[in-house]
Amino acid sequence: MELYEGIVGQDGWLPVRITDATDHLPVTGLAYDAISVQYAAAGATTWSDYTVAAADWHELGAGCYWLSLGADEWTAAQSYLVRITSTGNDEVRLMVRAEVYGETVTRRSVWLLLQRWLGDAEFSRTNNQLAVKDPDSGGTVRVLQYNEGTGLITQEDITP
Repeated sequence: MELYEGIVGQDGWLPVRITDATDHLPVTGLAYDAISVQYAAAGATTWSDYTVAAADWHELGAGCYWLSLGADEWTAAQSYLVRITSTGNDEVRLMVRAEVYGETVTRRSVWLLLQRWLGDAEFSRTNNQLAVKDPDSGGTVRVLQYNEGTGLITQEDITP
């Protein structure tokens, strides 16, 4: 079973491959109203029905489709199972891990990106600073500070 990423409270597109239940060949031309979609949060004992609209189901070809869901279904940061069924076709099950993407994750992503870009770095969570020694300057320290309110990063070079 494939694992996909979702965002809590937001729709997202999941790839779906539909195959025939008898010969397991790709199925084409499957309309949105010919499928049933259900989902369940981690630990659930029953499935919840998802009503598929035409805008939620796109055919890519060769048995490949896109299914959009999540805005009302991913209600918390946790794992979900999605089940897609249709007459005469194999059942499809997908796993989605929904996460909350807010300020904290954005800040962490910015620092990880900067650390990868700048190399060896030291991060201080107390003042949201990242200090990097510049190997070409013989000891100059570059300090980057992230302002959570504005989302701006400022840079200062300090030579001892």
